[in-house]
Amino acid sequence: MMNKIQFTVLAILLIVGILSNQSTTYLLKAQDSGLQPLCAYNMYQRAGMLWPPLHLNSEFKKRITEFKLFKDVYGSSAEITAYFKLDAPEQDIRSFIMQLEDTPGISSVRYVRRDEALESYKQLHNDDPLLLENISSEAIPESLEIELDKRSFAESIGEILKNNSLVEEVLFKDYYKSDCSDI
Repeated sequence: MMNKIQFTVLAILLIVGILSNQSTTYLLKAQDSGLQPLCAYNMYQRAGMLWPPLHLNSEFKKRITEFKLFKDVYGSSAEITAYFKLDAPEQDIRSFIMQLEDTPGISSVRYVRRDEALESYKQLHNDDPLLLENISSEAIPESLEIELDKRSFAESIGEILKNNSLVEEVLFKDYYKSDCSDI
């Protein structure tokens, strides 16, 4: 999370980047520092309102169009990841998946086996041999990646997952926050 000073500095960097046609660099920095894409879209809109000449800049127009497209496409969707207990029987997991696939609000359910999760872990940490040294698939839980039709289903689907005895942990991925209230 960014504090108000970091947010102000980032806003200034974005405006300077727009004016110098280096906004892509600043946008990547903004993304790396935790600025949500929809929050960046809102920041661009505010900057354009505060300084109308920005709308004449072609780079500004391009960025605001890209963020608007992102907002239109991803703004209402969400993803939940459910991690199973290490001792959860595969047959019970498969049965649970079939139940979830019939649940309203879920657009897709993807089962991630331990070996696939291990490969992802190795790719993510390939530059840190210490993290790779003693890891095995037995230490990594199987999981479900659940894509929701709308973010409004997240709470009810999350409760279904949390109340299942097979599930150890549930994470809601909210990459598409529409406001900057946590900055």
